[in-house]
Amino acid sequence: MSDLALKRQTLRTEFSDRTSIDIGGIRGDIALRDGLDNVAQAIQNRLLTRKGELSRLGHTQYGSRLHTLIGEPKSWKTQARAELYIREALKDEPRIAEILDIQFPEADDVNGRYTLHIVIRVRVVSYEEQVEIALALNLTS
Repeated sequence: MSDLALKRQTLRTEFSDRTSIDIGGIRGDIALRDGLDNVAQAIQNRLLTRKGELSRLGHTQYGSRLHTLIGEPKSWKTQARAELYIREALKDEPRIAEILDIQFPEADDVNGRYTLHIVIRVRVVSYEEQVEIALALNLTS
């Protein structure tokens, strides 16, 4: 299975892996992702999509509730809720065999006080390798 390749753009520490599409290839066609890259991108898309946002398309359970943490202080309670929302969203991803770890590393950046850094490790169905996904959730409203 392949999907559009999304290019990461960083502005300080706030970023979304869905800000632009990677136009690559010899003729400038849209680049596609497959294998583990596709799974990593699918996980990011699921987590960064608001749950219920795709209801009109028939995907009522797709997405996560991470967006509800915007405006919350960066604390252990926010991290616990983030972990709950991540596990809730990823349980519906058929390509994930197991969530191995969810961490919230401290970052040395200007907006670290308002940014929840998340690192997720998962074991993917039909692959020996693990996939690690890093996200930064901006908590400022």
